[in-house]
Amino acid sequence: MDPVTPALFRRACAQFATGICVATVFDGKPHGLTINSFTSVSLRPPVLLICLDREANLTSIFQRQHYFGVNILSEAQEDVSGAFAYKPDDRFGGVAWHLSEHGAPLISQCLASIECRLIRVLPVGDHDVLFGEALNAGFGDPAEPLLYFRSRYARREKPNSSLKASKEL
Repeated sequence: MDPVTPALFRRACAQFATGICVATVFDGKPHGLTINSFTSVSLRPPVLLICLDREANLTSIFQRQHYFGVNILSEAQEDVSGAFAYKPDDRFGGVAWHLSEHGAPLISQCLASIECRLIRVLPVGDHDVLFGEALNAGFGDPAEPLLYFRSRYARREKPNSSLKASKEL
């Protein structure tokens, strides 16, 4: 075992396969960014968390708003993930979306979209953990999830369910 450095920690965490989501918020216009740090926290009440890098320019916008969306991407939405990860402007350009009941932008054709009310922000290290109470959820057509493994997109090989690395994010 080696002492944990940021690079070693990142490499170790990359061994855990995660799904890819786009967190969204509305502040006069829609904003969003690709995340893979999303977890359900509680069923009663339904609470989830997302983690945002404090240096990301959208973090303060998420903290100012009362509602945000979490959009769980399908493997067919790799281009959506890339747009929200790399495009500095107009991330919603060419992406079908709508405003939820409480004004969170939700992306169409996702595996699931969850509208949340921000209930707490907890600073931890270089990230802020945002807790949201899930208010509404919707589902797209059944599909395979967009996965991230070993710092790359991954696809589940069928029929043995192993992961195959794809394109790096």
